[in-house]
Amino acid sequence: MSEERVCVKCPNPATLCSTDARKAAYCKSCFMQMVKHKFSSAIGKRRLYK
Repeated sequence: MSEERVCVKCPNPATLCSTDARKAAYCKSCFMQMVKHKFSSAIGKRRLYK
């Protein structure tokens, strides 16, 4: 039972997704962009770098 999942940010096919069907699926470029944003946000919130 394999269904083609689509990225939640763009119309490309999703390559990275969670095992939980309710979680978001991302293509590689959108996934990397999301991870970079979360990482920068976490660093900024904790003021590790000024």
